Parts: sequence; structure tokens; C-alpha cells
Amino acid sequence: MPRRKKALLPRATSPESGWAYRFLARLASLGWEDALTEGRAAALSGAVTSLEIGRAGARAEVRAAGGHTEETSLSLRPLESLVKRRVLKAMAARARYAADLLAGRLPEDVESAFVGTRRSLLPMDATDIVSRCSCAGGEEPCAHAGALAVLLGDRLQDDPFLVFLLRGVPREELLAGLQRARTRPDRKTEARAGDAPAPGDSAERSEPLPRHILERPELFYRPGEPVAALRSSFAPPEHPEAVLTRLGPPPFRDAEASRLLVDLHRAIGLGARERLSEWEWRKAGGRS
Repeated sequence: MPRRKKALLPRATSPESGWAYRFLARLASLGWEDALTEGRAAALSGAVTSLEIGRAGARAEVRAAGGHTEETSLSLRPLESLVKRRVLKAMAARARYAADLLAGRLPEDVESAFVGTRRSLLPMDATDIVSRCSCAGGEEPCAHAGALAVLLGDRLQDDPFLVFLLRGVPREELLAGLQRARTRPDRKTEARAGDAPAPGDSAERSEPLPRHILERPELFYRPGEPVAALRSSFAPPEHPEAVLTRLGPPPFRDAEASRLLVDLHRAIGLGARERLSEWEWRKAGGRS
């Protein structure tokens, strides 16, 4: 008698935030709502007996109501090479993205790197989802595919990088491509290297991360020097109400209100200077 496969159970409750929630919510908005509801009930009952996730997508075996097993798969339309290069370049241009990805975190706003590519990380429409099931003949998407999607969402809570894997980009390939994009010089930038920057050109430029950060990304957010080594200076403005003067007259009809605003601004400046002086004194060894 063949040994019964162990059931793979999802978490008891649906995700309420993060990439898992966004993935399942996007599926629901694209016609998967019933499949996900029925699939979650099936998955919680132990119907899913195997799950494999790879470059080609996710595959699972799901026990049907009659006791037999259905084979179902789910993937997202792969990203074209040109799209991947443009996305990696966009992510590499932002140090925060590079630091988060290298530290094992998928930024919540990473889809902004897809702007201008006519693609996205999460499915854009129903044609972006590739789903098949051996039950053939049932409604699409079926409950078996829904159970697979529920288990997949469960895995996404532990590893958000699976969203890229569903697009055909494994985590190792993503990080390797990101490092290449961070270190490879931009030909257009090289061609203009000797040119003076254009006035008002404040576009964010890509700067390679130091090697020690790439090897130990947790050091990215660590200060380079201890706080005690920091030096501060306070230079009072030439005019005590310089900022208010620059902003123009207060938008009040009441002259008393305008005077109180000036007094409040002056008090804030004096308080800040006193706190800074006190901090410098304490750092130098003074006692309260």
C-alpha cells in the first residue's frame, strides 16, 4: 500500500500586509477570488501534498474531492532580458534599494523600478498569469490552482523574493545582476565624464557600494564614527527672523497672531541653541 503523502498546511489566517497580501489581492482582483476562497478551504483541510517553486513557476499536487490527485501549476509571464536590464539599472541607481536587496529585504516600492517598461512585478492583468491544472474541464481558475496560490502566498510571507522567481528571476541572479549594475560604468556617463554638470541637474546618479558593504550589507546603516566623535556648530542668522522674512508676511489678519508667531519662532531657535550647547558640554565631560 503506497505511503500517504504528508499534507502541506498554510497559516491559519490570510496575510494582511506585505508582498504575500499584495500578491493574493492582485490575483483576487483578476478573477481569482472564488478560486482563492475554495482553495484556502482545501489547503487548510490538507489537500496539498507537494509544492515545488522554481524558475518555471510553482507546481503542486492537490487531492480532489474524489480522492484522486490533480497536478496544477502557476507562474507569471517571464521578464524579457531588456526589461530585466532596465529594472536592475533602475534599482542599482538607488543606494537604498541596493542595501535592502543585498540585506535580504524586498522594498515595498520596488515596482517603481518597472516604470517605463510596460511590465510590473505583480501581474498586471489575467494574461500575465499562467495557470494549468490536470482537472481540465473545470472552471478556470479552479480550486486546485487556488490552493496552490494560497500555499504560494504563505511562502511569500517568509521569502518575498519568490515574486521575482515567479517572473523567472531567481534571487541569486537578481543580486548578481544588481551588483554588476552597481559596478559597471554607464557608457553615457563615461562619455560625459569630462563635461561640466548642467545647471540644475539634480538627477540621482549611481555610485558603487564599497566592497565591505557588499560583503556585510548590515554595515550599510551603521554610522562610520561613534556619536561622541561628531562635531557640531551653530551659526546664528544675521537677522533673528531671517526664515520668516524669507517666507513672507504671516497669513494672519490679526497683528497679535503675527507677533506671537515671531516670538514662537525666536523661542524655538533659542531653545535649539541651548540644547546644542548643553549636549556639547556634556560630551566634553560636564555634569548636570
